[in-house]
Amino acid sequence: DIDLGTAQLDSFISFSPWVSGFMAMKYDSATNTTSANRVDNSRFYLDKGFIPIGNLAKSPFYGSIGQFYVPFGRYSSGMIDLPLTTFIGKSKARAIMFGFKPDGSNRPYAEIFGFKGASKSNGNRVDDFGADAGYDFSVHNVNGEVGVSAINTIADGKGFQSNGRSSGFQGFNSSSTAEDLKHNVPGVDVHGSVNLGSFGLIGEYVTATRRFDSTDLTFKTHGARPSAFNLEGSYSLYAFSHPSSVGLEYGFSREALGLNLPRTRLGAYAEMAIQKYTILTLEYRHDINYGKRDTATGNTLTAYTASDLGRSSNAVIAQLGVYF
Repeated sequence: DIDLGTAQLDSFISFSPWVSGFMAMKYDSATNTTSANRVDNSRFYLDKGFIPIGNLAKSPFYGSIGQFYVPFGRYSSGMIDLPLTTFIGKSKARAIMFGFKPDGSNRPYAEIFGFKGASKSNGNRVDDFGADAGYDFSVHNVNGEVGVSAINTIADGKGFQSNGRSSGFQGFNSSSTAEDLKHNVPGVDVHGSVNLGSFGLIGEYVTATRRFDSTDLTFKTHGARPSAFNLEGSYSLYAFSHPSSVGLEYGFSREALGLNLPRTRLGAYAEMAIQKYTILTLEYRHDINYGKRDTATGNTLTAYTASDLGRSSNAVIAQLGVYF
């Protein structure tokens, strides 16, 4: 296929040394109209819009208010496709966040946030919250970070809200009734990265800390407790005098069949800056689905395709991106 996958225009305005504004308008090719022609069938919307308050050159304290991805997890990747961890934990909300980050390396950092989530197990109140804490380090030519995040409701994650299916259970955002979960399901994320010269390594694990109620999300007839892991290694180099990088990915999910995720993922990519501001990326991805005896439901609806169980899929993707 040939497609215009995404386009995004970011704007950043500095009002003063302490107050600024950020807005990201985004296009994607997802269905938004009844037209059968995809050229007439896409979305243009506000992806993020928030006001950051702070000046890290003068104070380690800062905050943001607006619509943004809350600081639960990292989900970093050099791959074109998003890592499996993204669909478990990455959550966009209209939120308020406060943080602490001292200037310099070998320092701790911390953030707390609160919002009114889409999944309304707590009713119509601003009582969803979480925190992120970690440590940035730099020793000789080795640098990176380690951290842990927690959130009191993981059901606002990307994959829980919309799993990409066209029938059966399609995610909690399919109706207001589907968002009324029986109880909160908290989540925990552990992440880290390290860079040594041209080599880089990132790892992340995100999981629900308790099971969903069996009327909300199941795996093998029991309340599901979804989790995912991603590990990625990369190497930066110059190929034909162009800045380039190559990488390998390994990931898996557990009890996430209802989120339309594969059980295991293997991938590789090669990326080159073919011209200034122009990047060409090639990716190979091999996904292995859950087994033939596995089942899943969401809101008591079937959340899998039986003919896909026990099978695998392969994809080769080329992406040409420009930025300015």
